Amino acid sequence: MTVIIDTNVLIAMLIKKGIVRELIINNPGEFITPDWCLEEAWEHRSVWNKNNLDDDDLFEILKELREYFVLVVPKDDYIEFENEASKLIQDKNDIPILALALAIDNKGIWTFNTKDFKTEKIQKQVNIISTKEVKKLFSNQ
Repeated sequence: MTVIIDTNVLIAMLIKKGIVRELIINNPGEFITPDWCLEEAWEHRSVWNKNNLDDDDLFEILKELREYFVLVVPKDDYIEFENEASKLIQDKNDIPILALALAIDNKGIWTFNTKDFKTEKIQKQVNIISTKEVKKLFSNQ
């Protein structure tokens, strides 16, 4: 089962204990994200890194996340779907996540930014799933 996670889900997992972190840690290898999402999280770390972790420590945490819990997909694996994704979604930062969803077989995109993804055009092609739905997916295994 493959669930694609958006940057906001990655950040939620990093900043606080809770259901998001629990789902990702307890289901290693089931979650994927485009490389762009990790780049975006890193670029905006000054906004969400409320614990003021040192960059070296934060880099190590992100490295472990990649190695053990979330498969990070390189752009080469979804680039051919970016043009199609750009026609479906307005926020250019969401193009890589949607392109990845179009490129591979998956259960859906897990995001907290549902307003950008919940258009009729997108929902015809990709499932947009909530934390509650992700929890249900993994409780049924």
